[in-house]
Amino acid sequence: DDPSLFAKFLNLVPETKAAATKIKEVYDKADLTDLLRLYIKDWLIFKSDFLLDELLAEVKTVKEDEKNGTIENVRVLNALAEVKWEAAEPLLRDLIASAQPRLRTLANTLFYLHAIAEKDSAAEEKYREILKTIASNRDQPSYARDLAIERLSSTEWAGRDEWYLALFQDET
Repeated sequence: DDPSLFAKFLNLVPETKAAATKIKEVYDKADLTDLLRLYIKDWLIFKSDFLLDELLAEVKTVKEDEKNGTIENVRVLNALAEVKWEAAEPLLRDLIASAQPRLRTLANTLFYLHAIAEKDSAAEEKYREILKTIASNRDQPSYARDLAIERLSSTEWAGRDEWYLALFQDET
């Protein structure tokens, strides 16, 4: 009800359709400062499908940064997978087929998380095995290995703790 408080409570706003609808109404109708309008727009882009075109435009900025060994704008791809899986899926399939190991790993982690959310145990197991292979492959970039380990470690599955502890046998 008080848009001026939005920035202070950004992390407490529920990521629901009802909340997104209310926030979009405020964004469209309220007299907001430029900074507050920017905060609200960012939330709408990354937490709802109201500004999906802008999120899709941002996806073009996602790329591997080989110099730093990271992925630029990884937040965008994560958000698209959360906000609109149907739009993310073909892009992620292309990344899995790409020669970019960090982006390929990110795509696999997003398919893995989606399989868990959808309770698709066959797909979950498939992507878990792919991520385990990446995590233990010394030829993979450290970012890819770390990402695979982080995602696998953050989910519950039989044998997870033993698998994780076994990784410490590898000095890399």
